[in-house]
Amino acid sequence: MFYLQRKCHLSVGFVAKIAFYNYEVRANDGSKHCQQNIIITNHPALFCNLSPNPLSLSVSDRQVYMKKNILSLAAVAMLGMASCSEDFEVAAPYKDVTVVYGIWDKDDTAHYVRIQKAFLDEKKSALDMSKVSDSSYYNNISVVVREISAAKQIIRTLPLEKIPDLAKEGYQKDPPANDQGFFQNPNNGYKVKTQLDSNKTYRLVITNNLTGNVDSSEIPIVGTIYTRTLMLGYEMFFARSSSKFALNIEKTANAKYYEVIIRFNYTDLNVVTNDSTKRHVDMTLGRILATGESLRLEVVNSQFYSFLAESIGPPPNSNIRRKMGYVDFLLYAGSNELYQYELVSNGQGGITNDQIRPVFTNIKGANTVGLMASRSHNFYLNYNIAAQTIDSLIKNPVTSPLNIIK
Repeated sequence: MFYLQRKCHLSVGFVAKIAFYNYEVRANDGSKHCQQNIIITNHPALFCNLSPNPLSLSVSDRQVYMKKNILSLAAVAMLGMASCSEDFEVAAPYKDVTVVYGIWDKDDTAHYVRIQKAFLDEKKSALDMSKVSDSSYYNNISVVVREISAAKQIIRTLPLEKIPDLAKEGYQKDPPANDQGFFQNPNNGYKVKTQLDSNKTYRLVITNNLTGNVDSSEIPIVGTIYTRTLMLGYEMFFARSSSKFALNIEKTANAKYYEVIIRFNYTDLNVVTNDSTKRHVDMTLGRILATGESLRLEVVNSQFYSFLAESIGPPPNSNIRRKMGYVDFLLYAGSNELYQYELVSNGQGGITNDQIRPVFTNIKGANTVGLMASRSHNFYLNYNIAAQTIDSLIKNPVTSPLNIIK
């Protein structure tokens, strides 16, 4: 008989949901076959699959019992360890593993970086360690950003200010998923206020003042995203359901991909009480990769009708009428680093996958993992829906149950 025994926990902090499977496989005679940590996550990581997979053992000579611990923590990257040696130790001697995360936007007035450390101790419970902020934060690091010209010359060096509580800056920390008591404070981060230039490159430099270790990452800045389609006086028109809606986007500096969201604003009107409630639904047109100088997103007009019918839905009672309002166009562009990171993240396999997935990190340094990237946004707001399209929404059998009025 083979069985699984939980051995330890491994934890880090910041962004992803992580499930930890810690097991060892033993036979009837007590001999150890394999001992391993498994990390299943929706973010890129030092990912490890089950090897050998206990589920692949013949049914006739094994029973499998697995205890599963799910730690709902925020993390950009994680550390996994695996071995099938008799001398394997689940928790190696302690060492700092730096985790860095930041996505900068040139149109923001302030830019933030989250810097934490992964922790693992063979003599302590990760649940207990997670209640102590020192397990996840550094107290003795210096952080600067260097602005670099196209000729690779350093133009200026700016120090990042340590922010004791990012919640006061508008960045709330995710609450604990249960009553385990993961620490909520401090909620540290680092901040720099400067105008970013897409013609420059920015190098983040992190120095550990105790060890002298230096970690760094270069950040190309995505330029302003814009479209020539949404000119002054433009009206949203999709009355001909067999035709296509098209939006042309101009290529911008350092952008790898582009995304567009159309926000339909509307108001619920109660014709009996005269109460009104403003609402909106967001339709994602999709993602296109940077190819030529001009990029085109298209969608068949009939998709607008099905989307509005499903997203808005019938009114809760016969007193409600819907009045369509302005349409907003939300344009986004992301850097190649962000694109590659998402590719790796979305490509992570499941527990029975037979391949170890690659890891994406653009942080240079020993025992360092994470992501520094950039994005850009531009919002085109308050466009009317053409009167002919409103008439079509009222009469079309797909959207007529919405009770839309002029």
